[in-house]
Amino acid sequence: MNLNEAYFFVAKSLTISFQEKNKKMIISDIKKNNVNWDQIVRVSTKHKVLTTLYCIFKRKGVLNFLPRELVEYMKEISQINRERNNEIIKQANEINKILTKNNIRPIFIKGAAYLLQNLYYDISERMIGDIDLICSRDDYQKVIDILKNDGYEPVIKKENRYPEFKHYPRLVKNKRIAAIEIHKELTIEKYSDEFNYGLIIQDIQNENNVSYLSFENQLNSSIISSQVDDYAFYYKNLDLKNAYDVILLSKKINKKISFSKFKKIKYILNCFLAATNYTFGEIDSLKYTKTKETEKYLNQFIILNKNQKKKILIDELKYKKLYYQNMIYFICGAIFKKENRKYLLNRMIEKIRFNKYL
Repeated sequence: MNLNEAYFFVAKSLTISFQEKNKKMIISDIKKNNVNWDQIVRVSTKHKVLTTLYCIFKRKGVLNFLPRELVEYMKEISQINRERNNEIIKQANEINKILTKNNIRPIFIKGAAYLLQNLYYDISERMIGDIDLICSRDDYQKVIDILKNDGYEPVIKKENRYPEFKHYPRLVKNKRIAAIEIHKELTIEKYSDEFNYGLIIQDIQNENNVSYLSFENQLNSSIISSQVDDYAFYYKNLDLKNAYDVILLSKKINKKISFSKFKKIKYILNCFLAATNYTFGEIDSLKYTKTKETEKYLNQFIILNKNQKKKILIDELKYKKLYYQNMIYFICGAIFKKENRKYLLNRMIEKIRFNKYL
């Protein structure tokens, strides 16, 4: 079993709770000793789904077929993650209480929202990095000031920070487990006119005085966060943790998924569904619209991901191209944006001071 085969094995394994054909295939492969568990651990760790895999295998009685040492390892990691996630839930509720006391309604997004809403069967399944929340532009600076007054401070203490379009630089607090990202935008500037606070505020969910996006917008946000903001669409990547989030969210929506309200970003969202269905097997709740464009993207996705050596070379070239494109875009943006000009000027001054002592 090579890495590519391990990737598809992990993807199919994540669906065995609701895809009987995948369950039969996975158990059959295990019984036939067709599984390289070192590769499975490598892939599931990279995609941050090792704990998800453990919990699903445990629920479906698959752990009995795994090596005992592997089961113990997965169990230990899952327990550590459960303890961490319990602390994250406490921290998120604490933040919500502080902000609502100041008449501000934070809207939790991404992983923190999934934990608070119990999207996963077991809280140890989902690995969480930061606590992400979004607020209105009017409340944005207030939220920053309130949390700073409560003891939060920037992870990187720099006077000259790179101007962030979406969110304030990550904040941390002593004796709190997670960093906080305070968003004023949900995606990069190019698509912010289509997916933004004004759109999502129209159908916000509120449970026990905690606010979240609608399940439909959580699904949109999850795809956009990975495919657009993290450039997965550009590189033709599919992150298994992110895709599994979308699959679970799709089962919360009582209608066919529609991207009709979008124009520019619709094609990217549809291509994601095509790649997800190919990788995980046909998912009933993730039907996509087949077009020449999506089929072309899917063919390229399949070809590239079957030839990892070729993909690595192409990704390196794409990275360089993207780096210079973003740099040019930022410099050109300095003509219209004061924060860009200020950052560039301070960078030049820093370089002059540094060179003076060489």
